[in-house]
Amino acid sequence: MRLKEYLKEKGLKPSSWAEENGLARSVISRYLHGYNISPSNAMKIVVATEGKVSLEDIYLDTNRAGNNS
Repeated sequence: MRLKEYLKEKGLKPSSWAEENGLARSVISRYLHGYNISPSNAMKIVVATEGKVSLEDIYLDTNRAGNNS
């Protein structure tokens, strides 16, 4: 599951979800706009979503805006 889909399904705003889960808002914003994130931040997303968003979802998501590597 993509993070964008997870947040929408749960009715969560990216910025507040990021802060509640120990991530900088800028990290989530950049990720959702197509930029890659560090492995440690990726793991925080996996843990915070209880595995609903996997590392594969994060690193193999070619549908993110821009998909800047």
